[in-house]
Amino acid sequence: RLAPENPFPAAVIDGLSASTFLINNYPSLQCHVGGVSGGGNLAAVVGLESHRACPGKVRSIFADVPMTRPAAQSRSYHLNSKSSGVLPVEAMRWFWSAYLQLDETADGSVDFYASGGIAEALERSTVWSYLYNGGDRPKTAEAAAVWRLVCPQADVSGLDNDHFPNVYIVTSTADPLHDDGVELVEKLRDECKDASDKISHFDLKGSHALSPSVDAKGRNLFVNEWSKSFE
Repeated sequence: RLAPENPFPAAVIDGLSASTFLINNYPSLQCHVGGVSGGGNLAAVVGLESHRACPGKVRSIFADVPMTRPAAQSRSYHLNSKSSGVLPVEAMRWFWSAYLQLDETADGSVDFYASGGIAEALERSTVWSYLYNGGDRPKTAEAAAVWRLVCPQADVSGLDNDHFPNVYIVTSTADPLHDDGVELVEKLRDECKDASDKISHFDLKGSHALSPSVDAKGRNLFVNEWSKSFE
């Protein structure tokens, strides 16, 4: 189910329902989770949460240009705001506002399309301000457990390193979402040190989801690596 008609957490519930069904009903099969952009966020969330609940059941997680930071004001958002004709930053900020129903939690003075607008709306919201915590990790374990369903790198603690899935994160150099993916990689490698060899990062030339078409060498590299998970 998609926003704005079905905002958070509908997509997460659907994704986790699907992975749970596969894991419980087809235990002999490998479970692979993947997605692009907003789907990359969902792939990371569903893949990591499924691994958290059922260690060893998820074989791989593939997140291509994942959209993971709701504040939408990272360095790459500013540097690549004009170079990304594929998906303007204003559109990405609207996507976040629709997904989190921020138009219903902030008054009309908030400009969602401006830099800092989403963060301002999150901080003004009675519900989201507690979870958002100024962009830092939530102060309580309960809040972190909810916020990581929105921002997967917000809390990657407690993951089983011995049965860790192969994780493939693809970013694009000229993409506003570049730093979202890089931060996800860094957080995973920092917290899951014993599984760091299973966390792969491919930084392709180009912008957003079109980079595999532009950077054939980079595309072939990550496809070859990802395909090993299916052997």
